[in-house]
Amino acid sequence: MKSFRIFTQMLGAGAYVLMWEYENLADFEKVFTRMSKGEGWMELGQELILLVDPATLSTNLWSNVKL
Repeated sequence: MKSFRIFTQMLGAGAYVLMWEYENLADFEKVFTRMSKGEGWMELGQELILLVDPATLSTNLWSNVKL
């Protein structure tokens, strides 16, 4: 993982944006696969998903724009 950041949005109460940065999609897949096999991670993920309002959850893949 290249970097990990958590932002809160200025508009909307309780809104957060989590941003993971990887060199490429293959690196993301390796990290996600390794994390998903960990028992502690699975338990944490199950608890966290209960806190998420499905209507507000979105996932986006971003690419660098080189000027």
